[in-house]
Amino acid sequence: PEEAPHEIEGSTLDLNWPEQGEIKFQNVNFRYREDLDLALTNLNFEIPAMKRVGVVGRTGAGKSSIIAALLRVNELDSGKILIDGVDISTVGLVNLRSRIGVIPQEPTLFQGTIRSNLDPFQEFEDSLIENMLEMCGMLETVMGGEGNGLEGVVEEDGKNYSLGQRQLLCLARVMLSDPKILIMDEATASVDMENDLAIQKTIRDHFNSCTLLTIAHRLNTVADSDIILVLDKGKMVELDSPYQLIQNEKSSFLGMINATGAQSSKHLVDFINNQKIDSINKESFTQSKGKGEE
Repeated sequence: PEEAPHEIEGSTLDLNWPEQGEIKFQNVNFRYREDLDLALTNLNFEIPAMKRVGVVGRTGAGKSSIIAALLRVNELDSGKILIDGVDISTVGLVNLRSRIGVIPQEPTLFQGTIRSNLDPFQEFEDSLIENMLEMCGMLETVMGGEGNGLEGVVEEDGKNYSLGQRQLLCLARVMLSDPKILIMDEATASVDMENDLAIQKTIRDHFNSCTLLTIAHRLNTVADSDIILVLDKGKMVELDSPYQLIQNEKSSFLGMINATGAQSSKHLVDFINNQKIDSINKESFTQSKGKGEE
């Protein structure tokens, strides 16, 4: 079957859409083929704009299917997905997919140059590209030694760069597009801890005004999320803040934390509790400062 139209003639879609990044799933049923079972079943949830959401669940829970539904890899069986109030089924695929940033688990680079990989449509000045490389910790690698700068050669599949470096280059590419919605599909599952920390820091610093969906492989990568979405067999099990979920002894999320082992689970629970305390203290400081100014 052919995909839906890449562009829709006479579309009145705002050029700045989406401006906020609010996502709503309304009675969403989704499958990959007609002869397969539903991968997502009657999903109903709302993600406020500019929130960080960790999507967790065991293998086959439907985590990656949320991405496939958002990008319309297949059309929904039924239901709607709204982004900033716009039904995405009414949007041309080029418009839809170009407005959502994705950092996949397997970083993809193409044979060519650094520039052609980061800016394939030649939209950005050299200075901006270099700035993004610096933020990702890749500027010295690209510009120094025998790198040849932005015209440096990228071999097929980026084989002349390490896995961690390829992932950082993919991160720079997404940062250039400056999306209001960013999806990380277990993006740091295959990289070492050092690159994992570098990627997480860059994302926290640069994408603080966009809606971030992280498909979790390591629970520590989503422990500082605003919201945790727990899936099981394509259905929503839980949707709440990490702090609220660990208060419930029967919580599926807490069960997943406990399954990581005594030491790791204690670290995660302590981290989430400390995040809550820091949030309360920050809010109190902001309120007291506001009263002082009044």
